[in-house]
Amino acid sequence: MPLKQVHIETAIEHLRRVDPVMADLIHKAGPFTLKLNRNRFGMLVRSILSQQISTKAARAIRLRLDQLLLPDPLSAAAIARVTDEQLRSVGLSSQKVSYLRDLSSRVLDNRLRLDRIGRLPDEAAIEHLIQVHGIGRWTAQMFLIFSLGRLDVFPHDDLIVRSSI
Repeated sequence: MPLKQVHIETAIEHLRRVDPVMADLIHKAGPFTLKLNRNRFGMLVRSILSQQISTKAARAIRLRLDQLLLPDPLSAAAIARVTDEQLRSVGLSSQKVSYLRDLSSRVLDNRLRLDRIGRLPDEAAIEHLIQVHGIGRWTAQMFLIFSLGRLDVFPHDDLIVRSSI
C-alpha cells in the first residue's frame, strides 16, 4: 500500500498535537521524505547483513553478494543456489549464512509470504517475521515502517530512539 499524503499529514498533525516532544522533533527533522523499499526480501537480507557491523562493511558485503549471485538478482532462489562457502567468501559469518538460509527457505516454501505480509495487522506481521532466525522485533518493526509504510509503528524499545527523544 503506497503511503498516502493525507495519511502522512494526519499522522504528523496528530503527533504534533498530542506530544510536545514529538512536535519539536518533527519541526527539527523537516519534511517527511520516506520512500518505501518495495524489495521486501532484499530489505530483510540487508537488515541481516547490517547487524553488528558498520554501514560501510555491510554495503561492501552486499555488493559482493550481488556479484556472487549474478546474473540473477538477489532472491531466495538465488541464495539457495549458492553454497555456504560461497556465501562466506563474500564476508558473511557462519551465523549470518544460517540466517539467510532460514529466510530463503521460509520464503521458498511459503512459510513466509512476503507478497502477502502487507495484508496482516502489525502484530501478526511481526510474529511471522520473528520466526526467521536473525530477525527480531526491532528488525520486524523497521520492515513494517520502511517496506510496508506502516505509519503507526514505533520502536519504543530502541535505545537510540529513546535516548534521542
